[in-house]
Parts: sequence; structure tokens; C-alpha cells
Amino acid sequence: MVCSTDTHIDPKSFYDPDSPRPMRSFVGQYWYQASCTVLGFGVACLHNFIRKRPVFAGLPRHAAFTLIGFGAGTWINNFIKRRSAERDYFYYQYMCDHPEDFPLIERKKFKDVMKHWTPVR
Repeated sequence: MVCSTDTHIDPKSFYDPDSPRPMRSFVGQYWYQASCTVLGFGVACLHNFIRKRPVFAGLPRHAAFTLIGFGAGTWINNFIKRRSAERDYFYYQYMCDHPEDFPLIERKKFKDVMKHWTPVR
């Protein structure tokens, strides 16, 4: 755990585009690719089931739908990243342009926030 010695928190620092971002988890990193790939494979199986064919018949179609699903998942992931970056930059720019609306926040320690407690036994 990293403890900061700063006495104030700058609200702009949460949206600063130059600050390092924490690494996303493995699931968060590949969620859209994995779910859309499985969805593409499932759509191919559903297509065969509706047409009253064996579910795994036509493997090239399964491969094509799976690849299309992976591509769609990659596109969705990149779209969400780009949209989030644009939104964060908009917020950061607004905070830089209107500093009077976003004053520095004084850090508080738990000892100052919590009431004194004595256990009763």
C-alpha cells in the first residue's frame, strides 16, 4: 500500500491523461473478446439448430462466426477505451478551465473522522 504525505488532494489528478493508470485485470482486459467469441460460436450453433441440422455441422461457418465475434469484441474493447479516454480528457480540461469549481480537498486521517471507541466487556 502506498501512503502519500500530501496534505491535499487535487481533483484534477484523477483525470490527468499523463498520469500512469493501473493495469486492468486479466478478465477486464479480455472480457469483450472472449464473450463475443463465445457468442459468435453460439450463433453458429443456434443457426444450425433452427435449421434442424446437427449443431456442429458446417465447421467453416463456426470458424467464420467465431472470428467475426473476436473481431467485434476487439472493436468494442477499443471503442470503450477510446470513449473513456475522451471523456476523461474532457473532464480534465473542464477542471483546468474552471479551478474555482474544484478546490483542493484536505486529506483527513481516520483518527480525525472516527469517534473514540472504548470496548465494553
